[in-house]
Order: sequence, then C-alpha cells, then structure tokens
Amino acid sequence: MKLRTAVGIFIAISFALFLALAASLFRVSELLDRSARDVALAGEGIRIGEELKSTLLTHNRNAFLYSLRGEPWRVDTRREQRREIINILANLRLVTASPEEERIVTELRDQVQIYFDQRRALAEAGVSPLAEYLQISDYVNGVVVEVDRLTALNSARMNLVMAEIDERNALANDLAILLLSLSAGLLLALMAAAYFFAARPLSRLAASVESYGKGESGARVRPTGLTELKEIGASFNAMAERLEQRRQDQLRFVASIAHDLRNPLHSIRLAAEVLTHKIGASGDGGGERELSEMLRRQIRSLDLMLQDLLDTSRIEAGHLDLIRTVRDIRPLVQDAVDLHRSSAELHELILDLPDAPVLCHCDPLRCSQVMNNLLSNAIKYSPNGGVITVRVESGGDNVEISVHDQGIGIDPADLSSIFKPFQRSAATRETIPGIGLGLSVSRRIVEAHGGRLEVISVPGEGSTFTIQLPRAQAEAQMPPLREPLQRPGSERDVRH
Repeated sequence: MKLRTAVGIFIAISFALFLALAASLFRVSELLDRSARDVALAGEGIRIGEELKSTLLTHNRNAFLYSLRGEPWRVDTRREQRREIINILANLRLVTASPEEERIVTELRDQVQIYFDQRRALAEAGVSPLAEYLQISDYVNGVVVEVDRLTALNSARMNLVMAEIDERNALANDLAILLLSLSAGLLLALMAAAYFFAARPLSRLAASVESYGKGESGARVRPTGLTELKEIGASFNAMAERLEQRRQDQLRFVASIAHDLRNPLHSIRLAAEVLTHKIGASGDGGGERELSEMLRRQIRSLDLMLQDLLDTSRIEAGHLDLIRTVRDIRPLVQDAVDLHRSSAELHELILDLPDAPVLCHCDPLRCSQVMNNLLSNAIKYSPNGGVITVRVESGGDNVEISVHDQGIGIDPADLSSIFKPFQRSAATRETIPGIGLGLSVSRRIVEAHGGRLEVISVPGEGSTFTIQLPRAQAEAQMPPLREPLQRPGSERDVRH
C-alpha cells in the first residue's frame, strides 16, 4: 500500500466518523430540545390550570361577600378577576399539545361562561346570597374538575416526556461510548499500522544503513511496510549489492596485483642481499654499504605493504584462517621489539614484561604481524625519535599489550577512521609513506581472536595502542624467556 493511499483511507474513515458523530449529536440535541419544550409546555399548562382554578375560586368568594355585605370595591375586583380569567383561558389554549387537552380547554371555557351567565341571572333574580353561593358552587366545582383533568393529562405527558428524555440520554451515552470506542479503535489501528508499516520498517532501514556505514558490507534491508519504503529498501539493497560487487572486484584486482608484484620484489630482494654480501666481502665502499642497507629496508617496507594488501583481500573475502595454540605471549612480544631495535636508530624501545608466563590462546604468526604493524607505526609516526614503551599485563580474563610512543599523535577527528581500510590521518597522508591498511588488518586479526584493539592519542604528545586478547585458562610447560637482544645503550627492559 502506498503512503498516499494509506493517508487517503485514514482521512476518509476519520471524516466518516466525524460526520456520524456530528449527525448523531445533532439528532440527539434536536430530540432533547423537543423534549425540553414538551416538558416546558406541560409544566406551563399545569401552572396556568392551577392559576385558573385559584382565580375562579377567588372570584366566586368575592361575589358571595359582595352579595352578603354589599362592599362597593368588590365590584371592581370582580371585573378585574373576570378579565384575568378570560386571559388565563386564552393562554391555556396556547399551551395545549393534544386534541384531548384542546377539548378540555373548550369545556373549561364553556363552563366558565355558564358560571358568569348563571351568576348574573341569579343576581337579577334577587336570590339570597347563601342560595346563590350554593347554586354557583356546582358550576365552580365543574370547572375545578376539568382543571384537575387537564393537570392530570399534563402530568402524565410530563412523566412520559421525562421517561423519553431518560431513554434518549441513555441512547446518547451509548452512542458517545460507541463513537469513542470506534475513535479509540481507529487511533489504535492507526498507531499499529504506523508502527508495522512505517516505524518498524524505517527503524530496520536505519539500522541497516547504520550497520552498512560502520563497515558491515553484508547488511541488507528486508523490504516491508509501505510501497515507498519497500522501494527505498530495494534500492538500498541493489546499491549495496553493486557496491559489494565493485568492492570484491577491487579486492580481487588488488590481490592479483599484490601477488604479481611479489615475484619481481623477491628477485630484487635476492639481488640486494647478493649486493650487500659482495660489498661486505670487499671490505670497502662505505657509501655503497649504506645505499645497500637503505635498499634492503625499502624492499622490506614494500614487502610489508604487499602483505597487508594480501591480508586485506583475504579478510574481506572471509578467508582469514587462524592456527591458534596456547602460547606464552612474552617471547612473541620480545621478538617483535628485538626485530625493530635494529631499524629504530632515533628511538629507545623499552620492554616491560611480567616474570610469570602470560598464556594466551592465539595464532603466533598473526599476533606477531599485529605487533610488527604497531611497532612499525610507532617508529614511523615518531620522526623525531623518543621513547617507545611496550608493556604486557595480565589480569582477569584478558591479556593486555600496549605500545606507547611520543610521536605526533592522532587528531581526534581521525580516530574513528584510522582502522578503516585505506584510511589515513590527513596530517600525515602526504608526508609519511603508507597505504592505510596496517591498522585495519591488525584490528581484524585481533577481533578474529575475540579481542579488541583500541587507541588513545593526544596530538603532539603521542599515541597508545592497546591489544586485549582472551587469556588462556589451560596451563602448559613454556620454555624459559630468553634474554632480549639489545643494542648498546638499551639496558631498560624490565621484568616484574
């Protein structure tokens, strides 16, 4: 499903729910308003009926007292009350809501008119006040009975309307609960759909991109979710496949070139050794001897570069084979230090080894390669000389080997990239030879052992590279540690 379609469906459903909610609320409001008007009319009918009854009784009492006492002011009062009764009857007709009520109001109007006519007739006939009161009371009682009937009808109608209001309130509550439930369900469905079709695929895509950016070339995206995300995932996978194929082609090319270069380089190295031997046998040619030694060092440097290229191609192809045994790591470290003393004329190498054997489950050849890379870098990136300290420590579950130099250090911006293939510090890229593979190969070898290779560096003060390897648990008989090969003035190897 495309994002546009999903958004359209959501908007349509939301709009439909909104219309349903609005229509339902409008209908319920209309019904409640009508019910409220019915209740008001019924209440007004009861009030007017009671007012009619009270006014009529008062008029009858004033008429009787006038006949009995002859008080003139009561005549005006009676007229005023008669007009009031007529107005009440007119108002009562306005609040009728059924044919039955209209019939009762008509009956009331007739009864009231008869009441007035009979009272006038009895007054003209000269009937005694008591007789007049007794005869007129029958008509008054008839009016009261009709008013009570009207009040009963209005009360019944009010009770019926109140019951309807209760039912409509309950219906409105149920409808509100239903609509809220539907809205909540829609919201939950939207959240679930957003998670399963957008958030989770995006998270997986971001994780795959991050993993790929960290060097995991096999990271791929499983295309899921919205169509756009599937297309992005498929594009990323296709791009990664193309880049991986290109990288494999480059590695194969580099490996082929490195392999082809080793044969002529081997011939050049043999020729340099023969030349050195001849110069040494002749006993003269000091300048030629220095030139020969420089040639041998350069050939050795080229050989190491080619070895790094070959190792990189093997590692990237997944063909790094380790032959691990339980070894005392001290002789391995000592051999690497002794090897580099001869070429470190400006540097003082200090070796700090523990007295007890330090057992490590490792591939000696590959660990020597790592040590040689670190020592070579320590010398190369300390062009002004200084002290290089190599220390071996054993504690807990790890064996720790550190190489500290007093060289130029590494810029903090370059620390995250120096372990990547073909990556070198920008400050030394043009001044110090190298192809940027030694640290990459070294870290991959250490990680293949289940260890870690880390660096701490301060620009202008030097760097410390630390190797952590799993410590071997099995004890073995190890040969005694031989005395290190030292050059004059290097009496600072330490045992503890």
